Amino acid sequence: MQFLLTLIFYLVAGACLASPEDLVQTHQIAKEVSLRLALSRIERLQPKLTSDTEWADWEALRWQALRELKQPEMLLERLQAQEAMKVEDASQALSWTYLAHTFNEKKQHPISQLAGLNAIWTTAVDPQALSSLRLQIVEAQLAQRMGDEAYRSMLRYQQDKVSLNKDEAANFAVGLFTIGQDKLAATWLDLLDPKHPVFYLVEHRLSRISGLTFTQYLTSLPADRLLQYLPLIKQQAAKAQDTRLNLWLDERFPNSTPNTKDLWSSYRQVALSLGNEAQLLTGDDAAWSALYKQWEKKDALTARAILAHQSITASTDAMRQQSAVRLLQQLVELGLTDAAFSLFGEGSQYKVQEDTQLRYQLGMLAASRKLYLLAHDYWQDLSLPAEESNMSLWSIRQAEVLLRAGKVENTGALIRQIIKDETPIPAEQVPQALEVARLAGDSGHQELALELLGNLARRTAGDFKAKVAMVQGRLLLAKQQFVAAADAFASALLLSKDVDLKRNAQSLAETCFQIIGWPDQPYTTKSHTRTEKPTDAPSRNDITKRAKPN
Repeated sequence: MQFLLTLIFYLVAGACLASPEDLVQTHQIAKEVSLRLALSRIERLQPKLTSDTEWADWEALRWQALRELKQPEMLLERLQAQEAMKVEDASQALSWTYLAHTFNEKKQHPISQLAGLNAIWTTAVDPQALSSLRLQIVEAQLAQRMGDEAYRSMLRYQQDKVSLNKDEAANFAVGLFTIGQDKLAATWLDLLDPKHPVFYLVEHRLSRISGLTFTQYLTSLPADRLLQYLPLIKQQAAKAQDTRLNLWLDERFPNSTPNTKDLWSSYRQVALSLGNEAQLLTGDDAAWSALYKQWEKKDALTARAILAHQSITASTDAMRQQSAVRLLQQLVELGLTDAAFSLFGEGSQYKVQEDTQLRYQLGMLAASRKLYLLAHDYWQDLSLPAEESNMSLWSIRQAEVLLRAGKVENTGALIRQIIKDETPIPAEQVPQALEVARLAGDSGHQELALELLGNLARRTAGDFKAKVAMVQGRLLLAKQQFVAAADAFASALLLSKDVDLKRNAQSLAETCFQIIGWPDQPYTTKSHTRTEKPTDAPSRNDITKRAKPN
């Protein structure tokens, strides 16, 4: 019976044996026709017995097809079989190298490490590929927090090369530092640029430099470079319990913290540490004010921490508000506007709504950065601030913010408030008032805009009155009131001394005449006579298009 089974086995195996020509043909199919068809032929024709002389050649072709079809899991299974050792080293090296790269990209680091080591152990790895494999093995070991193994692998990589460049050394030191291998990272500092962030990170971790020195170095870094290493620096600040460094980072990158309470917390940690040293009591405003003056010139960051603490814990409203306003001003002076909005934004520990001065300043800051919705939020229901000279000018400022924020429905009352004022408008406010009229007209409130322009015409003189007339003319053109528009442009021409404005006004007026049907109407002024339509005058089709006011 056993003899019969053995005979049947060999007969079946013999029936499936392929000829050398089949192997050649399958190679050609894989190269020129279809990889999947070639793989199907391999499944059918590859000898079943690994002792067959052609088994290894068919297996190498199978690996090639799996590599090119991007089937790393299937290839890994074949390579891990004991019989895989019978395949030539060149094919093994190519396959293990492919797996090392593929699983490294997939972040499957244990498999990537295994594949990389197997590739290196073959004798057919290209020297250039060997260097890349060693770096991938290091990366995989670091990802698995295998610091000692990564260190030894990096030494082997260094031995393979004539020299190690500074970027490679820096990346490796960063990797060791990230997993807490500070002393191992320090052994690579001699190969680093002494101005590299990781150099200072390791030095600070090993207490070789002070937190103040480290912060001064970080101040010199470009923002993008600082952001690149921010997670490591924040990790180091937390590990070293360096509250000052942590606050410095939170001020510059407030959006990297989960919520506004973190920035407040960073401020208060620094302040409370000082207060405890000085044995100060919360609510002792005089003592905290004295502490602020002590640090104001010595360390501005620490002084801001005291202000933040006082804005929350001072015993009087006046002291809290004074501290908050001063803190905001200092942040703005330093360009730390994101920190300001984070501190005094939604969820703030400070009672922003109760502080009209702070709300006004925050709204001004938001408007200057074109954050009009935010400015509107700060100014909503805000009565006349002390910084504004009268309600009319305050209404102009509010109306522009509302219109730019798209809150068109809320602007009518403000514009009517402006119109109530008949006193001369300050010259510096005229451009903003004209912009309100233009925005109102563009948003569909043309009649209200014209009413506002009529008010501005009574409150201005000279070139400013001419600019008002130009905006009036454009609004009237859009309404196709051509006679009234021509009259407005004529007023602008007569009132202005600006050559460009006069030329533009005349051009638009003559266009109106053409549309009305007065093509031969000479347009004459005391200082300027012209009977021909200028070549740059708008056409009839342009009448609803507004140019920017001069």
